[in-house]
Amino acid sequence: MSSDLYVPILRLPTFSEFVEGINHPLLELSVDVANMVVGMGVGKGVHLTDHFVLVQDLEKDVSCWVSFSFFEESIREEPEQDLPYMAHVFSRAKKNRSITTAIAYAVGSGFGGRIIYDDAHLFLGGVDALPLEDVKKLYLFNANAENEKGTD
Repeated sequence: MSSDLYVPILRLPTFSEFVEGINHPLLELSVDVANMVVGMGVGKGVHLTDHFVLVQDLEKDVSCWVSFSFFEESIREEPEQDLPYMAHVFSRAKKNRSITTAIAYAVGSGFGGRIIYDDAHLFLGGVDALPLEDVKKLYLFNANAENEKGTD
């Protein structure tokens, strides 16, 4: 089953901007970026709206995909009228939820987002949406709890 997060963002990055833009926010979450690989499939067009971006943590054997779309003003939520792009961050297995949340936060933080939507209530503590700062707090809380469980 696919699991999805949606992140309204201010601007569409290029591939190199994407790689650079997610680095610092991932470090804020204490994600070890040394084993992260980011790739893009070949295909039509040169914009990220034409491709899926794959993000993998090779050490933990987890991954997620990111796609980007332009959203017309008429279909944007009221608080996001100034955010014309939507990043769709998704994965397929429960083990990938942590990286999916981290990448959604990094995309939002790196490219002018303010909120992350979780329609299936799988990532954000059972709520529809959270502001980026609350996503960061939740991620760090869960990571800390996971680390403590691993040391018991």
